[in-house]
Amino acid sequence: MIPLFELKNVSCRKKSPASGETAVFHSASLCINGDGIFVVMGPSGAGKSTLLRFLNRLEDPQEGEIFFHGKPIREIPVTQLRQRVGMLFQLPALPEKTVRDNLLFGPHLKGENPADSVLAELMRHVDLDPGLINRDAAHLSVGQQQRVSLARVLANKPEVLLLDEPTSSLDAETALKIEETIKRLVKEDGLKAVWVTHHADQADRLGKNRIRIEKGRFV
Repeated sequence: MIPLFELKNVSCRKKSPASGETAVFHSASLCINGDGIFVVMGPSGAGKSTLLRFLNRLEDPQEGEIFFHGKPIREIPVTQLRQRVGMLFQLPALPEKTVRDNLLFGPHLKGENPADSVLAELMRHVDLDPGLINRDAAHLSVGQQQRVSLARVLANKPEVLLLDEPTSSLDAETALKIEETIKRLVKEDGLKAVWVTHHADQADRLGKNRIRIEKGRFV
């Protein structure tokens, strides 16, 4: 079976903003399958976020090759890749003003203009009240903002969701609700996910399909 992602002999040297130490990938190789949620664990500065940034080409490794569904990732146009491989960050990323504006951003880039009924269904899909659609996104709670960020990514109908510690800024109760929402999307919609965390208890809740990074090495 062709893996979802495959890294072959990937190397990269950079400064980690979290620790100031050098995060290094040393000829690293890894296969990520598309079965449920693939969890990436490791301490701060180990290279977890860098790995996700490689997978939708926010960064490229200095050496080695990365494949998506068996095709070299550099051969896929970046815009097309990011529509297929969405990313949810630690902090909500909502550059547009209203919730509606944020949800329409991706579809508008593709020349699409979904009706409000479609946007409302998308909001319900991430357990967000459709009545918030005209609210200024900046005035929502952090938990609501992260759900809008998730809906914004899902509006592009991605195959894969990359999650860079998406619950780290949330309280424990809200974090658990976000976990349950994403696990439901993976189970019911067939969405594939790669989730970065440094919390062992969260990794246990997400499943046994996981890898650990230590000092840029997969162990």
